[in-house]
Amino acid sequence: MSIILECIRCVGRGERGRRPLDYDQAFTVMDQFLEGEIDDDQMAMLLMLIRVNNETPAEIAGFTTALRNKIPTLKADVDWPVYAGKKSKLNGKDQEQNLPWSLLAAWILAKQGHRVLIHGHLDIGSPRIHTRDYLNHLGIQTAESAEQASEILDQDGIAYLPLSNFAPMAEKMLDWKKRYGLRTPINTVVRGLNPGRAPFGVRGSFHPGFQELHAHIEEKIGTDKCSVVSFKGVSGESEYNPKVSQTVWTMMSMAFALTTGLRVLTLALSHQRNALLGPRRMIWC
Repeated sequence: MSIILECIRCVGRGERGRRPLDYDQAFTVMDQFLEGEIDDDQMAMLLMLIRVNNETPAEIAGFTTALRNKIPTLKADVDWPVYAGKKSKLNGKDQEQNLPWSLLAAWILAKQGHRVLIHGHLDIGSPRIHTRDYLNHLGIQTAESAEQASEILDQDGIAYLPLSNFAPMAEKMLDWKKRYGLRTPINTVVRGLNPGRAPFGVRGSFHPGFQELHAHIEEKIGTDKCSVVSFKGVSGESEYNPKVSQTVWTMMSMAFALTTGLRVLTLALSHQRNALLGPRRMIWC
């Protein structure tokens, strides 16, 4: 039996017979899809079944590793994914607070000597406010390729790399939402791609349970070189909300946690808090 049929049967059986994919199954089926050995409709069916059953850390880790193996490797200090955007249909003060203030936090980190790679995607025509539309306000360049992103990081210490310019197959799977009407586990996967192989990553999400999920993905992947802080972001974006009480989940590598990790975590969250609560209107003028 082919791996795709094995995986569909595994997650698609009746309530008593189905089970989540293990790491090896998830890795293999994604790897074969990326190699063109599995049809789009088969992969879409698998992803929708996993979506209904709720994705597990092992499944996401397997998918993420397979995709990571296909994308160029850069060198960054901080991995900052921006895939949700922020709600735009608000008025007055709420509208102002829904500007991408996490971008300011990332920019400040870069000015303090950290190489920050921002990567993201937003559907064409989406009404949401997205980081990419405000890059020019802070002089942050958009990279047309992974190679150019590396050059920009060397020059400026911060760059924005669109998903389409380093992982077009992941973008393709994200766009299946338009066809099937539901998001797939790839929405979770892209946040963990970490194209800069940064030792520290920020993860924001909206739905309950996903904060813990993101914190466990690196552990399942098996790397001891990346530390992740995961929280419920504003509108699901990688932007910490200082106005709500919540649990912040972390997965810290031993070598990183006691030094740089805690320092960068403190800087990232405090800069976002200051951006949200302090004087700010003139930045976007």
